[in-house]
Amino acid sequence: MAVRSSVLSLEAITHEMRTPLTALKTQTQLLKRLQEDGKLSPEFIQLTIRRLDEDTERLITLCEQISQQCNHVMNVSYPKAG
Repeated sequence: MAVRSSVLSLEAITHEMRTPLTALKTQTQLLKRLQEDGKLSPEFIQLTIRRLDEDTERLITLCEQISQQCNHVMNVSYPKAG
């Protein structure tokens, strides 16, 4: 039961990772397009950097949650002999 719960948690976390990944991809594509058109303003660059930083931090947090879930699954599935 604990393993199933952990797997479901991992699935939810993986799903949550898609949102910031999509945002990162969209922002980088927009930056590339604006750069090619010569339309990058300093304000837009600052705003985009802030958004990229926020999305990156969110992904780091989600990765830490995945790591914790994996450790939990391993501890439940393979208890230490003793």
